[in-house]
Amino acid sequence: VYMVSGIWSIHVGEMMKGLKPFQITYATLDEYVGLWRWPKHVGSNTGKDAFSPKRAKSSWKEGALKTTASEGRSLLPILAHYVQEVCVKAPQDQVKKHAECFMGLVRVIELLERSARGGMDPNVLEQAIVRHLTMFKELYGAKAMVIKFHMSLHLPDFLRRWGYLPNCYVNERK
Repeated sequence: VYMVSGIWSIHVGEMMKGLKPFQITYATLDEYVGLWRWPKHVGSNTGKDAFSPKRAKSSWKEGALKTTASEGRSLLPILAHYVQEVCVKAPQDQVKKHAECFMGLVRVIELLERSARGGMDPNVLEQAIVRHLTMFKELYGAKAMVIKFHMSLHLPDFLRRWGYLPNCYVNERK
């Protein structure tokens, strides 16, 4: 729902379209990601080339960031750091709106990961998802929201029912 051709990819693509007029592009992110070093045990799933010129061209064309789930998961904290350090502190209100909305997405993904360890309150997850989706819709419009945005609203109920959330749905794996 979130990482594989889902909300994460679409959100980053929409955010990048919105930030482009402020000279924040995939090239900017490529340079920033290039400053980071991953531990050797992470291997090649770092996503450090996700913003390279070739992949950026594909992402601009698609309108969504093209990454695997592993790449997206590796990039999430680095992109969140960039948004916190650059976009949140930007003088333009519009850039700050993109940053606030993106950090709402980061919060949801962090909660989803925490739910695997148990003890997660489904109401907290539900509030975070609704908050993110509301901000996203206000900023980017309903046309940018594919069915996975709706599917995310079911995750808190699944958590209530089962006490944990599966990593993926069968049809996504195939």
